Amino acid sequence: MILRSGDIGLIMARRMTIEGIEVVGVYEIMKTPNGLIRNIEQCLNDYNIPLHLSTTVVKIHGDKRIEGVTIANVDGQNKPIKESEQFLECDLLVLSVGLIPENELTRNTQILISPITNGPIVDENMMTDKPGIFAAGNVVAVFDLVDYVAATGEIAGRCAAIFIKNELTRIPSRKVSVNAGNNVSFVLPQKINTDATGTLDLFLRVQTEMKDAAVMIIVNGAPAKRLKKERVILPSAMVCVTLNREHALDKDVTIEVRGVNNET
Repeated sequence: MILRSGDIGLIMARRMTIEGIEVVGVYEIMKTPNGLIRNIEQCLNDYNIPLHLSTTVVKIHGDKRIEGVTIANVDGQNKPIKESEQFLECDLLVLSVGLIPENELTRNTQILISPITNGPIVDENMMTDKPGIFAAGNVVAVFDLVDYVAATGEIAGRCAAIFIKNELTRIPSRKVSVNAGNNVSFVLPQKINTDATGTLDLFLRVQTEMKDAAVMIIVNGAPAKRLKKERVILPSAMVCVTLNREHALDKDVTIEVRGVNNET
């Protein structure tokens, strides 16, 4: 069996099934899957592997090897419900409990680290608080799509080259913060230079599933602009929105996700 429904776990479920291993199920503590929808379809549904939501492992049985696990449903606070406990026989438990950015080098350089993403805090050029040091991809945060990883890498590479040529300001201008608001776990980048122009992409993850959702930019506590509308928005899928940098030139902003009927 597999605990949690991250993309790696879903892919492992399919691979083990192909190799002849019976996968009794994928068990996810959250109310929604933690992997991409396409991986749910291609790795689980196509191979008739059940996905159990709001369920977790509370005990592992066995001495020299696993003989089974006790699973339980969880309540609204993700606390196991004692009365729902049941024993499940299995001889292998795969933990797919998420990724953490590897930032030993970042910490050794004393670069500011976000406690939310466990990655360095960056501006729109993917530059850290240390001038001339850039970060991108899964070092900054765990992305679900390689397209976004490549996009941040391109920005970091291009801006690093400009920095070397002294065409990028070596002494940072004043920066404003891009904060995570209602139903948003984090936003990248976290900083924007006040002298920046043009447009930039913001990457964010929501905390809970929402239908008919609007991604809003909030200035001084009031909605300033709707950046994007989504029919369904999920915690497992990173959202990319385009921001006109002039919206953030003077003051800190907050990015929120609201229902389309609650935009004001």
